Amino acid sequence: MVKESGYIWGQCCGSTEIELGTVYAAEMGISFFSEINRYTLMDAKVEMFYHLQVAGGSYETIPLGIFEISEANRKAKCLEIKAYDYMVRFEKAFTSLEAIGNAYDFMVLCSTACDVDLAQDRATIETMPNESENLSIYFDNDIETWRGWKL
Repeated sequence: MVKESGYIWGQCCGSTEIELGTVYAAEMGISFFSEINRYTLMDAKVEMFYHLQVAGGSYETIPLGIFEISEANRKAKCLEIKAYDYMVRFEKAFTSLEAIGNAYDFMVLCSTACDVDLAQDRATIETMPNESENLSIYFDNDIETWRGWKL
């Protein structure tokens, strides 16, 4: 690994203004001294963790994210990779549909359409105060991407 080449950063908005309802998209980059063929890394998955030693000497593992490699560039003897978290999967065109359901139903719809595992189960979502509210989406809407779709 090239010293001080690694980074992870997240950005919540695409401009200099605060945008309500936006989501974080994280980027990760790192450079290696390696002869690995850069083409074999495209779309590979990188899981990052931080290990923290706590009182008593044991370690706590803290997940930093799951990233998909989108760029792998060779610079002399180094291989530079850039990867993004799964939020970029929501950047695909929204397929207009008409549906009615609760928050969990729509979360499953989004996660399935974008091939992202849903972190919460139905029981967790049912503990939220607005879980029993019926939500709807109409065929005639201005939603462009799955990421732009907000509950």
